[in-house]
Amino acid sequence: MTDHANELRRYSRKIGHPAGDVPSVMLAAADEIERLAARLEAAEKERDALRNEIACVKEVEFPRKAQAVADAWKGKCKRLEAERDALHAKIEQMEKQEPAGYGVLYVEAANGEEDWDSLWKHRVFAEDHVKDFVQAHSELEESVGAITVVPLYLAPGAKGEEK
Repeated sequence: MTDHANELRRYSRKIGHPAGDVPSVMLAAADEIERLAARLEAAEKERDALRNEIACVKEVEFPRKAQAVADAWKGKCKRLEAERDALHAKIEQMEKQEPAGYGVLYVEAANGEEDWDSLWKHRVFAEDHVKDFVQAHSELEESVGAITVVPLYLAPGAKGEEK
């Protein structure tokens, strides 16, 4: 483009003064061509710099950030796995527990109301209590509701526990 501007300047000197404004217009056009050529060169340099920056981001920054995100997720997964394992261990422990005692649940025959009759440390004693209770009521010829021996646990989740 500078060649075109130089040619315009050379032709403007060849044209004589009686030609009017033609030489000054040619000089102005040559200046505009050089100004536009300088802007174009600056824009191309900026474009090349941006292309290099994008290449750097693609090659360096993006993988680094992707790795940081992956590491964060890996850490979160490890924490969740540890929490899961702790919960599994707790569940296993709860499922292995033995009853802390036994309760006798009485459901009244007349109205269906539930009531805990008594608590016993050993199942045999609770069952003996139920037998004695049923025998005493049958001797008195009173109706006996439903009587159940229910195992009682310290923590919920034991096998055999009703939920």
